[in-house]
Amino acid sequence: MSISMNKILTNVVFLLTALIPAFSQTDGEPANGDVAKKLANPVCAIYAVPIEYDHYNNVGKYDGTMDVITLKPMIPVALNDNWSFVSRTIIPYVWQDGIIPTEVTMMGTTFDTKNQLGYKNAGKNNGFWDIQEQMFITPSKKYYGFSWGAGAVLGFPGSNEIAGISNKYTAGPIGAIVREDSIFTYGVLSYHSWSYAGQDKDYAKSGSKHALAGVVSPDGLDLEVETEDVNKTFVQPFLTLRFPTYTGLSLTSESTYNFKTDKWSVPVIGLVTQIVKIGPQILQLKIGGHYWLTDNENDPDGWGYRGAVTLLFQK
Repeated sequence: MSISMNKILTNVVFLLTALIPAFSQTDGEPANGDVAKKLANPVCAIYAVPIEYDHYNNVGKYDGTMDVITLKPMIPVALNDNWSFVSRTIIPYVWQDGIIPTEVTMMGTTFDTKNQLGYKNAGKNNGFWDIQEQMFITPSKKYYGFSWGAGAVLGFPGSNEIAGISNKYTAGPIGAIVREDSIFTYGVLSYHSWSYAGQDKDYAKSGSKHALAGVVSPDGLDLEVETEDVNKTFVQPFLTLRFPTYTGLSLTSESTYNFKTDKWSVPVIGLVTQIVKIGPQILQLKIGGHYWLTDNENDPDGWGYRGAVTLLFQK
């Protein structure tokens, strides 16, 4: 996805944020306020389809760029009067540019990374990132002002053409606890994932031995990479300040601790949200940015931005 496309998407989100409230209808405003509360709660039983766009700069040690459009449908199912099942599916589609360079120079010889060395995820590529399914069992009633959910999270490997995917199937426990008061919603969502199946080798090269034959050794250089097992904890604390205009200010972090590398990845995300209504359709708009506090080799560096539209469907 080119820089011009990034500018177009950013301008569209800003234009929507500016214009859509002008077409909002005043009828149903109490419902809008109720929706604003529910959307700030990740385990609330509400039908919603968030569509997020993220742009990341300086990704990896070669300072590539990455654009991600993520579909996050949320489907609640009432089990009985006291309990609900909530499904949250996370489906990211990624455009990458330069995360793995198109050329490398070794011992005075320049090689085409993709065609000669066989790294199919070099240069520009696009495809699905690892897909995740989050499943919660949550009570219908709050306890001392708190709502909570607990269950399981499953992960499925994305496209082989994408740099940075796990190539693993994962599973683990997930939980969230949330409290709402008159103007604030705050809480934390967390899960842990272990890999249980998937590729043991990353066959990202095909012609590497032939390309490097006689340069490094008579047999060439084997660029086969061991696929790392997944053993990670995800922690997402969040705080949302709600206003009577159905506007919100949200601060969160989507942090990950990798037990294999003993390193944290910590982005901080700030968003402005707005509930609007066009005809019968209720929407939530989001615009904001993220900044990475950690400086790991494979993380983005510095600032990026996020825009999102969430479609709401009430029973």
